[in-house]
Parts: sequence; C-alpha cells; structure tokens
Amino acid sequence: MRARSGLAAASLSAVLALTACSSVDADAADRRMNEVFDDLVAQASAVDPQVLRTLETAEPRTRACSRPADTEQVMLTATGVLAVAADVSQAAGVRDDLGESLDPDVWRALADADPGAESRGWISEDGVTVTLAAEGPAVVIAVFSPCLPA
Repeated sequence: MRARSGLAAASLSAVLALTACSSVDADAADRRMNEVFDDLVAQASAVDPQVLRTLETAEPRTRACSRPADTEQVMLTATGVLAVAADVSQAAGVRDDLGESLDPDVWRALADADPGAESRGWISEDGVTVTLAAEGPAVVIAVFSPCLPA
C-alpha cells in the first residue's frame, strides 16, 4: 500500500511544482491543510465497508522544495483499499465523491481532468493542494502544504 500512495504522490509532483510557493499565511495554510485532510478522511471512513474495506493514514512527511531554496512542504496521505467483493471501478466513484465534496469557492481544479484519469487535483488560494487518486483497488488521498521556509 505504501508503494501505491508513494506512486500517487510522485505522479503529482509536477503539479505541485506549480504551487512553488508564493508568500502565504503559514498558519492559515496549515489549518486549511489539516481541516481538508481530516474532512476527506472522515468522509472516506464513512464509505460502506462493503466498498472501502480499510483506510490507513500515514505519518506526515516533510520534503524539501526545489524552488524557492530553503523551503519545505508537508504531505498528509491516506490510502483506502476496496473490499474483495467490490468492483474496481468503485474506487473511482469514491475518489469522485470525495472530489465533489470540495467547496468550489475554495478549491480550484488544477486542470480539466480527463474522465479516465486516475488522479485529480485541486488547489486553494493559499497554496494547499489536494490530490485524489483511484489506482486499481486503492483510493489515495494526499494533501500538500505550500512550500514554506524551513
């Protein structure tokens, strides 16, 4: 499972470079990041266990940003696995339901998503990025802070 969540995070790194970190209120961004992550995890936890069997959150991770220098980004992730009897297409349904729960007045889609794409991304005006991915029988939730001084 860690490999899948790592893959989702890595596949979206290029998108995160777009958030290369303008000046933002670090406390506000941290609150938004934690609030949206907690909300998405709560919603995913409420999915019927006949569809989404498990949901595990990982410890927050910090990584250095390439630009600007001397900045870092925090990443929060959770990975859910479909129940054995669930159809693999239900992972995309869970991802889409989570994405639809994001307030369009706060979250802007990063790109016009191809309906067949495994992952989707949104960004808030304070630079917090949400990505949701459906990878086979897994659903990955990843929330990234903007790049902030280390």
